[in-house]
Amino acid sequence: LVEFTQKNLLPLMPLVFVLVMLSQALLGLIKRFFIKPKINVYPTGPLSIGFSQLGSTLTLFGTLQVQRCDCFVIKMEAFVWNDSWSRTFEWRALQPYTFSLLPAQENLQLELVSAFLLTTHAPFKYNMVFVDERLTKQCMPEVLKLRQRWEEAGQADITTFLNKEEAVNQLLTRLQQEWYWQPGPYQLTLKIHTTPKIHEKTFQFDLTQAQLTSLQGNFIKLAKLICDQPVKLDKVKCEYH
Repeated sequence: LVEFTQKNLLPLMPLVFVLVMLSQALLGLIKRFFIKPKINVYPTGPLSIGFSQLGSTLTLFGTLQVQRCDCFVIKMEAFVWNDSWSRTFEWRALQPYTFSLLPAQENLQLELVSAFLLTTHAPFKYNMVFVDERLTKQCMPEVLKLRQRWEEAGQADITTFLNKEEAVNQLLTRLQQEWYWQPGPYQLTLKIHTTPKIHEKTFQFDLTQAQLTSLQGNFIKLAKLICDQPVKLDKVKCEYH
């Protein structure tokens, strides 16, 4: 048996090694070109719309699950549109996946987003803030002017300053002119960019006039924030259809 093995089988060992390497390479090619990941999006609760020094914001939370194979998520976007306009909200920060029973206890710490690996055996829970900075960028001249006028005013009473300062009215007027949210139905497409492809999931929601009025109440609060005054900015929650 030893002689037979040495004579007939040992010469075949290099060939077996080559066949194993080729099979592994073939499996890798099949997995790369024919087996694509499929990402499922499971939103949890309503989405949150806000307005702050970052601009218009969307906060989405839920769970991502990938099937078939792992994938690397490069970035995520929230594309929102209705019959008259559309905007792309860029991902900006992660919030802790926790909440406070009492609003006074809320003290959320934001974490900058970054690319991450989504695996088939570990779903990813997201609580993510998306922003559209164009609104506040377009109002930057008015913001800088208001800041300068406040610094020149010294220790002025904030209520008197806001009521009499023309720079405040200029900022509020510009914000109202650039404001694009309207009451009515909207569609939101969550775009998940991965190395093989872009995965999309579309939802629908409504924004009411009462919610719109609440968001516009942040205009004067933003003016106070520019003047280093503590404020609590309002957000509204919209249920998915």
